[in-house]
Amino acid sequence: MTTEDTVPAANGPAEDPTIRDMVLESLGGWRGFADAALPSLAFIIANAIGGLNPAIWAGVAAGVLVFGIRLVTRKGLQQAFSGLIGLAICIFIAKQTGEAKDFFLFGIIRSGVVALALLVTIALRRPLAGYVWNFFSPIDGSWRQNNYLVRIFGWLTAAWAGAFVLRFIIEGWLYLSDSTSGLGAVRIAMGYPLTAVLVVMTYLIASKATGQKGLPKLSALANRSAAGRKER
Repeated sequence: MTTEDTVPAANGPAEDPTIRDMVLESLGGWRGFADAALPSLAFIIANAIGGLNPAIWAGVAAGVLVFGIRLVTRKGLQQAFSGLIGLAICIFIAKQTGEAKDFFLFGIIRSGVVALALLVTIALRRPLAGYVWNFFSPIDGSWRQNNYLVRIFGWLTAAWAGAFVLRFIIEGWLYLSDSTSGLGAVRIAMGYPLTAVLVVMTYLIASKATGQKGLPKLSALANRSAAGRKER
């Protein structure tokens, strides 16, 4: 028996991340929740206190602050940049119309478009959830030739589409009711929290259906993030 047989390696393989870890990594971590909510929250509070113009400046300041912090820490730059573009579009629309509620119009339209696109992939028997899962955790053979997997991924895609339809309906109703504060509350409540639930559900169902217990690309990302935190 050799020394290698009796002494465990000092640097063993990193443990697989939990579902919680993978969900947080895919959404940008716990800070992603705060970053996503901050511009809308700042806009709502400033609008209630001083009206549209202060709300616009508060939203801009919050968005720039989030982007600046991510730029300095070099974490989630792509998410931060995308968020900044989205925020700019929302503010531009509100500024042009002079209505605070129009700050949320772009998000409402986007939810409707995404829901429609997801439903189209189901109708074409090319459910988007299948392609996303196969990207992160490649499936042996062609999943599209497996009617069972096509059906499973179709239901998962339908669940995501349903979430966007729900956002579209609720936010659309609040928009027509001129409830700016209600729009902000729903945007925050049905944003990252609902997405986290859908990610967990997709992971559990898809991993069971395909017999794959992990997502290699997200696992590697989570392991690298954990290693970075330990080094600091």
